[in-house]
Amino acid sequence: MDEALSMKRILLLAALALSLHGQILRPILAGPIPAVSSGPITKDDTAVLSYSNGGTSTANVNSTGPHGLAVVFMFTDGGSAPVCTYDGVSMGANVKNGAFNTNPAASGVEYIFVMTGIPTGTKTVNCTTMAGAFGSFGRVVTYLNAKQTGQPDNSAYVTGTSTNATPTVFTFGITTVANNSAVIATFVGTGNGITDSPSTNGTYLGNDGFLTYQWTATSNVTPAGVFNFEAWGFGGQEVYDSIGVSLAPF
Repeated sequence: MDEALSMKRILLLAALALSLHGQILRPILAGPIPAVSSGPITKDDTAVLSYSNGGTSTANVNSTGPHGLAVVFMFTDGGSAPVCTYDGVSMGANVKNGAFNTNPAASGVEYIFVMTGIPTGTKTVNCTTMAGAFGSFGRVVTYLNAKQTGQPDNSAYVTGTSTNATPTVFTFGITTVANNSAVIATFVGTGNGITDSPSTNGTYLGNDGFLTYQWTATSNVTPAGVFNFEAWGFGGQEVYDSIGVSLAPF
């Protein structure tokens, strides 16, 4: 009698152990719970990187999270590629660059850096150019709800010339890959004479006080495909080239 009771207890305990074992293993076997996006990819903050003559350009910019990403546009007039850090951490190699040398008096290269996983709060961005750079300057822009791998979604560089005397529209075009991607681009020109007109799909961020002018797409691009910014010079000013990226949402 006691042996039968003991056997029942053993069987009950074994059944309970198997049940608990299954409950523990089930979520493990199912894999991690996927992260949930808190909204569309959105511009968070922006700041101008200060002018530097062969030294370090600096800006302070904020990220409120989640899923933060930073884009840096950096123009250098001579010298080698800049080295950029975000809160002291290297932003790695530039993801795109393009020569600006239509006007020999103002030749140079525009670079784009992209970094995911940026910390929240106001942080310092530094971009240092090597010896030989006559001048460097740029802009940093932070985003929320950006995909944290495989960025940028795409990149593009367009070169040419648009002048007030020759009112041919200068077009920057990029083909986005992911639906609902954000697009940001910079135009390089002379003076303060670049306008987004006749384009109606861009929001002007501003210029760095020198030669580059930045726009973002007013709305995220969906479905994925070709997206164009259009610009032209006015008052005798010229547009020389444009470079930009699309950024996939989280």
